[in-house]
Amino acid sequence: MGGVPKVTVLRVVDVDDGGNAWAVPERWEADGPEPRVRLQEKGRRSALAVGDRILARTETKGNGIIAHPMKKLLKGSELVLGVVHKEGENLWLRPVEKKERRELPISDVGNAEVGDLVLAEKTGRPPRLSARVSEVLGDPFAPRSFSLIAIHKHGIPHEFTDRVLEEAERVSTLDLGPREDLTHIPIVAIDPRRRPRP
Repeated sequence: MGGVPKVTVLRVVDVDDGGNAWAVPERWEADGPEPRVRLQEKGRRSALAVGDRILARTETKGNGIIAHPMKKLLKGSELVLGVVHKEGENLWLRPVEKKERRELPISDVGNAEVGDLVLAEKTGRPPRLSARVSEVLGDPFAPRSFSLIAIHKHGIPHEFTDRVLEEAERVSTLDLGPREDLTHIPIVAIDPRRRPRP
């Protein structure tokens, strides 16, 4: 199975024009790239969308892996963005959103460390809610983190299908002709330094 458990959480990454959906494991710690899993659902078209999280049963079929969705899990809007901190011996999630007033005890910290900005899923039921870290985003003061906080706060789409990414790459390589030299104008930039393309 290439490291994919028999029952696991998957994240939908692509739904094609024919209604077929593909997903990847939400957590992938094995060597090599994460496998792309084809979802086998009832009906002709997938009821899932890019970004959906599902609990699924997986099996090997031919040279690939297929997954049978069992349950749709919380959407991104129901996740909590926060910073991990420690009080005594316990780890807590301090939400970055002001509307999330209470801190949550962390039941599963995953690979996160104290001070990390994380995306976490609420687990349990009131009044005994806790948080399970589902994604580590890193330094809360890094320039990228401010964008991630804004994306989460306003529900801005940030995961796209392979077809959309390929189209964006194609457009980015268009020759736009000569460019005007503006280096003589004083400009203040707030964007982080970009890494050169390989």
